[in-house]
Amino acid sequence: MLREDSAWRDFAHGAVAVSPVCIAALPIGLVWGALAVERGMGLPEIGLMSATVFAGASQFVAVGLWGTPLPIVAIVLATLMVNLRHIMMSASLGRSMGLFSPAQRLVALFGLTDEVWALAEARAVKAPLTPAYYAGLAIPLMLSWVPSTIAGGAFGKLIGNPALLGLDFVFSAMFIGLVVGFRSAPAWLPVVITSATVSALTYHVLPSPWFVIAGGVAAVTAAALLAPARPENTVEAR
Repeated sequence: MLREDSAWRDFAHGAVAVSPVCIAALPIGLVWGALAVERGMGLPEIGLMSATVFAGASQFVAVGLWGTPLPIVAIVLATLMVNLRHIMMSASLGRSMGLFSPAQRLVALFGLTDEVWALAEARAVKAPLTPAYYAGLAIPLMLSWVPSTIAGGAFGKLIGNPALLGLDFVFSAMFIGLVVGFRSAPAWLPVVITSATVSALTYHVLPSPWFVIAGGVAAVTAAALLAPARPENTVEAR
């Protein structure tokens, strides 16, 4: 009974931590749903994609390419390029999943998003990352994302121009907040500056979404080069 209470407490803590992200995801989902309807998607397709893909950036890329006939190869390749960053995120987070069973890891990685990764990493710095806490991050986010995209598809025309309401900046603002949350990490500022510079330069040289990959690789490389040296006999506990 004590273990069950602890699991529910961890779940609740995760849900509280992700609640600002869930609120920010609502207008993003509305905008995506509205765009999806304009591209010819129906409400069942919108809900199915949001539940199975569950990746805002990839879904925006996919809906931008959506058309008739459906360019399946182009959509698959574009979303694959955008989601290559998940390799880096899952490799990083995997170090903190010692309390997860193999099956729990697979389920957890399905729910991995940029926001869930950032909050899970922040938790792992302070306390052990448990499956219950991770579920508290992923499940509420999915429960806010999927209905908001369906609502956007149903009532998107009422939104009008998202830019006039500032909704086009919500995505960027949320990611800025996540990045700033890691400001206490070693070499945070040089890593952020390196990643942003490389990403911006790539954006003007190569087509989307190469700037996403370039910025991520630059960040990882800079972090590895600037990481403080550890004593040889020190074992990191995560």
